[in-house]
Amino acid sequence: MKISKIVAGVAVGLLVLGVAVSPASAASLTASQVSAIIGLLQSFGADAATIANVNASLTGGAPVATTPAASTTYTRDLTIGSTGADVTALQTFLESKGMLVMPAGVAKGYFGALTKSALAAYQAANGIAPAAGYFGPKTRAMVGAGTTTTGTPTTTVPGSISTPGVEGTLTVTLNPTPSSGRTVREAGKKEPIIGVKIEAKNSDLAVQRIKLSLGTVTTIYTKVFNRVYVLDGSTVLAEMPLDSSTVYEEGTTKYVNITGFNFIVPKDSTKVLTVAMDLQSTIKVADQGSKTITIPVDGVRAIDGAGIDQKGPSSAISRAVTVSGALVDNASAVVSISPSNPDAREVIAAEGSDEDEKDEVTLFMFNVKAEKDDLLLTDAVVGITKSGAGTADASTAYLYDGSTLVGTASVSDVALGIATFDNIDYSLPKDTTKTFTVKMDIRDANATAVSFGGIASSTGLTIENTQGSSVTPSGTASSSEVVIVRNKGAEFSLVSKSISKSATAAQNNYSTTTATANFTVRVKAVGGDVHIGNTASTYPLVNANAASHFKIYRNGAYDGTLNANSTSTSYSLPSVITVTSNNGVLSEGSEADITASYTFEARTPAGGAFTVGNYAVGLEGLSWYNAGAAGYASSTFMAGKTSWRTSDVSLP
Repeated sequence: MKISKIVAGVAVGLLVLGVAVSPASAASLTASQVSAIIGLLQSFGADAATIANVNASLTGGAPVATTPAASTTYTRDLTIGSTGADVTALQTFLESKGMLVMPAGVAKGYFGALTKSALAAYQAANGIAPAAGYFGPKTRAMVGAGTTTTGTPTTTVPGSISTPGVEGTLTVTLNPTPSSGRTVREAGKKEPIIGVKIEAKNSDLAVQRIKLSLGTVTTIYTKVFNRVYVLDGSTVLAEMPLDSSTVYEEGTTKYVNITGFNFIVPKDSTKVLTVAMDLQSTIKVADQGSKTITIPVDGVRAIDGAGIDQKGPSSAISRAVTVSGALVDNASAVVSISPSNPDAREVIAAEGSDEDEKDEVTLFMFNVKAEKDDLLLTDAVVGITKSGAGTADASTAYLYDGSTLVGTASVSDVALGIATFDNIDYSLPKDTTKTFTVKMDIRDANATAVSFGGIASSTGLTIENTQGSSVTPSGTASSSEVVIVRNKGAEFSLVSKSISKSATAAQNNYSTTTATANFTVRVKAVGGDVHIGNTASTYPLVNANAASHFKIYRNGAYDGTLNANSTSTSYSLPSVITVTSNNGVLSEGSEADITASYTFEARTPAGGAFTVGNYAVGLEGLSWYNAGAAGYASSTFMAGKTSWRTSDVSLP
């Protein structure tokens, strides 16, 4: 609209008001008359620049340039009584938006009632709540960025829009992440609540507001959430507290408008913004549970290149989250046997002056996993089981974390030893697993075997969370792998194992194969001489016909019906073992490697061929004598252990 036409209209309006105006007398108008003229201009739809120029003409001021003034950075809040250059800049800004007309002869730079009223009108027009006329952080951010609108289309939009004058469209949808039903916990910071997918068509869009519905219950912002953010990835675009100054009601529903940002979505592209929230440091159980946050219809507002407001979504979108107590309140500990727990084994306790003891024998290993909080293991009670006719006892127990000694304890009781590690105060970091090793000192062993086992029950562990509250562990670590103790005898270890197969001639109208398993075993005499029989002995080291020495496994399971009559074994005693009448003697402190071969035909004792499958052989036991002891001893600690079993071969 041209100024001449505007002025003509103003003249007509002034006649109606009973005011005769000539250009020479325009500057003598009263402030009320100028306000009336400006109001008339606004009713004609005059833009801000025209209003500012007419005001200057009527009040004798200089014409206002149509080029937008440079933006001002505001560094403080302004209110009634504020003065300074930033007040002048704010008043100039409000004039440019058609919100403020300074009275004739009144200099800018003082924040009075007229400025407060104009600022309140601006806030209401731009969705800043509350529209109280206070120039605070939200309004400062918006005005300082120069990214607001009064709803009147303009030819350019400040910011980074590269499509001036072009009208666009806005599509707002729910982003898949964050997903619904996520658990958020008290004291949580910037917890993602709802993702907003924003699509710009035809024009760049400057997103400037997201409106949230918090539901109808006041506790959602007084007792659950206390701050809200708009995030672009991890970048905070805007944030504000959730309290009575920011949350407002429409009917019974609580809303908050997040403003003070200017996020550009380029033409024909899609961007995602995330609404996140801080939670109260403590939340009562009654206030926990599922909470739904909604972006209502038209809750997102953006400006296109033509300066027109675009809004979405067309249908409300929402996400539900589950509010829970802090992780510390849900902390837990899980006790289990360690995968590294050693297999059953024999230990010769022949140390000390009486040759009947051994220190720090590993008994078993167990795990404690800390979940959801850093935990503190304050006390641990470990059980030590004992069986057998021998005299060996456990005296002192040790608790290790790797090579770090955590605590020591005396072992009480004889049949069931109890080791109480108290006041150890050992840290268990959140979401980590600690592996503890229990060791024991052996005293008073004799030539008769004693078997020791270990157990760590959840009821024997005392654990606290970071708040000092008790955490009840779950699970039990009971070791089935025993430690067999004597003060003299043979110590056996497996050096190697293998299996192979070969064809044999037809027998009983069956064509079949044989398989041969080889085991090399190292034997050491500790605490005294050890007697080992050869293949012709009454008690050989291994015997093909003794199921306690070798077992055949099919597909991983033992089958006692598989040993055919043609099964045989062979081995020879090395020269270090002196053989007399089929009995060899390995002197104390000496060791020897003995390779035993076990050959079997792939047919059952009844003559039938084996079922097709994968077959392996396990070395299950070894026979030997203790010098000076009656009868033979049998070491069976390896029975059923895969570590003493060959790999598989396919038979028949």
